[in-house]
Amino acid sequence: MALVINTNMQSLNAQRNLSKSLMPLQTAMQRLSSGLRINSAKDDAAGLAIAVRMSSQIRGLNQAIRNANDAVSMVQTAEGAIDEMTNALQRIRELAVQSANATNTSLDRGATDKEVQQLIQEMDRIATQTQFNNQTLLDGTLGTKTFQVGVSSGQTIALSMSTGLRVTQIGQIAEATAGTAVTAAGIGIGDVQINGSNVSASVAGSANGQAIGSAYAKALAINSSGITGVTATAVSGTKTSNTASAGVVMNNAGDSYSLTINTVTVASYTGVTNVSQTELMDRINLYSNQTGVTAALNGVNMELTAADGRHIDLTAAKVDAGVADTIAFAAGTTQTRGFIKLSAADNITVADANNRLGFGVSAVIAKDSTTLNSVDVTTAANANDTMKRVDSALQGITTMRAELGAILNRFESTNSNLSNVLENVTAAHSRIMDANFAAEAANITKSQILQQAGISVLSQANSLPQNVLALLGGR
Repeated sequence: MALVINTNMQSLNAQRNLSKSLMPLQTAMQRLSSGLRINSAKDDAAGLAIAVRMSSQIRGLNQAIRNANDAVSMVQTAEGAIDEMTNALQRIRELAVQSANATNTSLDRGATDKEVQQLIQEMDRIATQTQFNNQTLLDGTLGTKTFQVGVSSGQTIALSMSTGLRVTQIGQIAEATAGTAVTAAGIGIGDVQINGSNVSASVAGSANGQAIGSAYAKALAINSSGITGVTATAVSGTKTSNTASAGVVMNNAGDSYSLTINTVTVASYTGVTNVSQTELMDRINLYSNQTGVTAALNGVNMELTAADGRHIDLTAAKVDAGVADTIAFAAGTTQTRGFIKLSAADNITVADANNRLGFGVSAVIAKDSTTLNSVDVTTAANANDTMKRVDSALQGITTMRAELGAILNRFESTNSNLSNVLENVTAAHSRIMDANFAAEAANITKSQILQQAGISVLSQANSLPQNVLALLGGR
């Protein structure tokens, strides 16, 4: 190799290698001081692009979790208010049951009604004043709310709060008594549908010994069918005496008269008889536990009714010796059938091809317009109506409460999922962006050693041209 002084190749080589060792040292020091593996796009262009997208996802997930927690707070506020309204309704119903009892006087019922009215006012106050972030929750004005629980557009959960719970918005009932008495034929499977569900077959003998066609048997069949929210009641038909203000008056020794109700002979007379209307009524009522039928006056006529809606099968047998007699119920056999009354908190649809219930082949019983704000317990009848309307209100309120409970559970599940996704995305982001301090510490030590060695070598290389002076001085 030639010995020259204008070009020091060894120095240039040492400078180049010193510059190469300086770059890793600067990179390692930057990573250690910032804690990041990627400090600019040149460090890892693709990794930086992925990490930026992940950063957006992480920030979105954090906000989505906060959104879901805010939604939980809102729903919990509504659910807590509904709990208090439920307590008030339960107390109103308790007072209605108390007021319906015959031991109460009108004064007692008036005093009871004062608490009822105060509770109704409090329920309305809760419904109109329960708010979250200046939004009223329970009066039906909130509508459907959409909660953003994801990082992208459309990742939402919707909650409908459009059902109002003010006392002017709840408590309606659908209730009607059939226009005609039940038919004599029983119900078979598929004969009658209520709200789209088949009514169970009516069973002979299960209804206080009544035939399968009785109102009692048919009401029992409806109530055992499991049709949600629908209650059937058998309402008695009325058998009215043929002769006003009459009992049993017979004028001849050869006369006889007997009265049989639901296979039980309740009265039997022979010869000259003079039984007043009141005496005959007492006689009929004496057997009411066996017949299920009671007698009472309606004006000047005696009327027979069956409280449980069973048939009134009446047979009057008369032997007349020739002189006109006065008899309350004329000779002959009759069957008076009862009526079906249906009640529910919502509309009722009846499909009855053979009109076995008396509502017609197709009927819709719509909810009335009377709401909870108009109820009172000042009479036994009003107290009974209040019970039905409170039951309707409770059904509506508990349905909404169930929906809120379900959405709360969904939000909790959403939060759990969001937290899991956030954890994993954050870990992936860390693997891309964060510096490995162990590796970088090793790199900086290596680079520092190379720097020191390079500087030493450069110093030696820079001194090599001085060897030329030794050659010149020696000659």
